Amino acid sequence: RGCYLGAHLRPVGPGADIRRFEAMTGRKHASYFHYVGYGRPFPTAWVEHVKSLGAVPHIAFEPNRGLQEVQDGPYLRRWARAARAAGCPIFLRWASEMNGHWTAYHAPASLYIEKFRLVHRVMAQEAPNVAMVWTVFYYHRRGGPMRFRAWYPGDAYVDWVGVNIYSVCHYSGSLRLKGHETDCIRALSEFYREYAARKPVQISEFGATHFCQVEGKPRPEFAIQTMTLFYRSLQKRFPRVKMVNLFNVNTIKAGLARNDYSVTSDPKVLNTYRRLIQDPYFLSEVPWPDDLSPEDS
Repeated sequence: RGCYLGAHLRPVGPGADIRRFEAMTGRKHASYFHYVGYGRPFPTAWVEHVKSLGAVPHIAFEPNRGLQEVQDGPYLRRWARAARAAGCPIFLRWASEMNGHWTAYHAPASLYIEKFRLVHRVMAQEAPNVAMVWTVFYYHRRGGPMRFRAWYPGDAYVDWVGVNIYSVCHYSGSLRLKGHETDCIRALSEFYREYAARKPVQISEFGATHFCQVEGKPRPEFAIQTMTLFYRSLQKRFPRVKMVNLFNVNTIKAGLARNDYSVTSDPKVLNTYRRLIQDPYFLSEVPWPDDLSPEDS
């Protein structure tokens, strides 16, 4: 029973100020996530830093040069063995948001499935401490919800299912396309109905904007209403959601997008998040044996 608390902070790396974030939010978090491009080394220093703070690493592993580069070879095998050597549980979110055309691994879906299964096989052989997470991007758009079923690798290859949800005042940078506080619930509901009976569900990324660059003004009330609705709904309506990860990033400042999702940059939004996560339903630790070692994984 319960739901693990997770987050993503900028900057990342061993210098990420997790202690300050947890002091500001008033709660230890169970996990933190970090993006790693396929071809890059396993992030050992970051993993050890997260472990030292009593949290579990969550790695978004992305083949940003396309699916063809993903092979069962020396690189992937070394990466998997390094994951095992970490001696702790690891959430491995491989090639997420594949249903979005902006990713380099969007198509064809059949090749995506083939490569997901390949990575799953390698991790099962080399790093059984790794949980494979399949994560889509989801929002309700004109003409219906985004597609995601075509990319599902199958129950035998997925440990957790995940979804990235961002609540914004306007979609696609257009004042004509208004977002709503309840969109996050609508986005989760269909995905949840599809998979929750079979797999634990992870909100791999969640953000609610409190500054809309399209409008050019702060919107803290939007973030407060959205976060309150979303976090309170998890226990009541979505009990199979077992992890929720806050995307604590100002994407405007980072040059990534048009919204500020950082709860720590607005006092009212921070106080709301801080209050919501005090509920004991939200869990601060992912338990694992103290003596877990690569031999015991």
